[in-house]
Amino acid sequence: MIQKQTTAEAHKFQRGLPEERQVQIVEAATRCFQHKGYEKTTIDDIAAECDLSKGGIYWHYSSKKDILIAVFEYMISGLFKAYEVQALQEISPKRMLINIIRLYIETMLKNYEACRSFVVLMGVAHGDEDLRNMASEIYKQAEQQAVDILKQGEAAGEFVVPNKKVMAQIAIATGEGLLTRQMLTEDLDMDQIERELEAMLETFLNFNSTNDCD
Repeated sequence: MIQKQTTAEAHKFQRGLPEERQVQIVEAATRCFQHKGYEKTTIDDIAAECDLSKGGIYWHYSSKKDILIAVFEYMISGLFKAYEVQALQEISPKRMLINIIRLYIETMLKNYEACRSFVVLMGVAHGDEDLRNMASEIYKQAEQQAVDILKQGEAAGEFVVPNKKVMAQIAIATGEGLLTRQMLTEDLDMDQIERELEAMLETFLNFNSTNDCD
């Protein structure tokens, strides 16, 4: 009898590189979820898509939900890694914030299958406490990263943001809104979006700076 791994053991690669076999399964599952939807996709479908036995799938993941989580974590790990690269660059905090929003959108749009899996996971998470908690934790990490950038901006004298948490939430929501629009219409000029983001942040951050001085 094949021994199944626990949920904790199955989630090996958040913010890291998965084993080659896990990548194979995750990429196959992503295609299946896109073409058939999460609910209609079976473990047999995923096994056939990546040319593995059903037991081979269960060796790495104990359930279809675990695979969906792995798809999401694989995608998010790439975004976190990209953030770390941005953090090492010698650029202003405001520019870093703009770059990260654009990077998020472009990374997701480069892989529509992964992007649609993200949408699938958000839909499933609504009725699943484990997935909802995981999504909440991801949002908290992203929010903290944005807050850290805003703190760097204040320390450098670039701007003042009294409520960094709210500004971080606005930045994240802006990126998600632009991503959703581009998924639906594919008509956005990302260069123009970047310029508008810069102008918007300039206005908002200056507004906060002015209010803080009153």
